[in-house]
Amino acid sequence: MTAPHIDILTAGCMVADLLAYPVNAFPARGKLGHVERVGAHLGGSSANTGAHLARLGYRVAIAAAVGDDLLGRVVAGLAAEAGLDTRWLVHKPGSNSAATMVMVAEDAERSFLQATGAQGLLCAADIPLAAARAAGARVFHLAGYFALPALEGNDGSPAVALLREASERGFLTVLDGVWDAHARWRRVISPLLPWVDIYTPSRDEAAHIVGETAPGRQIEQLFALGVRQVVAVTDGANGAWIGDRSGLRYHLPPARVATVDTTGAGDAFVAGLLAGLLGGAQLADAGRLASACGGLATTVFGGGQGFNTRAEADALATTIVPAAFAAGLEPP
Repeated sequence: MTAPHIDILTAGCMVADLLAYPVNAFPARGKLGHVERVGAHLGGSSANTGAHLARLGYRVAIAAAVGDDLLGRVVAGLAAEAGLDTRWLVHKPGSNSAATMVMVAEDAERSFLQATGAQGLLCAADIPLAAARAAGARVFHLAGYFALPALEGNDGSPAVALLREASERGFLTVLDGVWDAHARWRRVISPLLPWVDIYTPSRDEAAHIVGETAPGRQIEQLFALGVRQVVAVTDGANGAWIGDRSGLRYHLPPARVATVDTTGAGDAFVAGLLAGLLGGAQLADAGRLASACGGLATTVFGGGQGFNTRAEADALATTIVPAAFAAGLEPP
């Protein structure tokens, strides 16, 4: 029997998000607090982006590591329910699955406590580039960098080898990161960037990598470090900033939506950007779709959700007006 065809291989972070709302203050030590809801959700940047891409019409497989515990079974089931092909999930015996406690305040701001668990054991040998390419995949999306120690090593060299192989096999390579709790930043990521076609850091992440706080200058510096095609810098309530190698630069305002939880909004933004670019859209239009997907993701609790069809995202995208600015300059 022929294995199912896929369009995209996403690899990296897949966690169980245990989300509580509203958490405006923590109870005193030894005391009990009450919240309106607690739920288990699919989480992790690889899984969230993959789930959104599946809703946007792409066939997505995920390569991630889970433990041999209940949470591993739960998160694997949630991934399958979200439309992800889970054939390449790997089980790490004796390990707990990655999990994040997400405390969401009434203003939608979040605080996190994470146990890396099996996710920290994901290595290059667990990511089936050859098999994915044979199954038709043309995009390799590595997500959750800075929280994948076995892929990072001391200098990023395991991930460099992985992305180099992906490039040599003809993949479009996409990199997305998370906050580096160990503050290594540029040392472990700059060697990767010459093998990355599309890079999507947050503004805070980019500031720690390149030493610049202005998004326009961050884009220039990331291209100088080697990113090959597109840089997108997400900026929360300020929207996002995107640019390409040809010199196009745009600021994308945030979508106007009723926000309840910003968990996974950046992951949805990445999915929309990829869907636009893979569909042949110009950079500004791909950015509009990205902003729409990011906005819709904030209208529900948990990551990997927010819309069910491409039509919903396309409709919101028509309300977003990108503002062009010159390469090397900040917009007014």
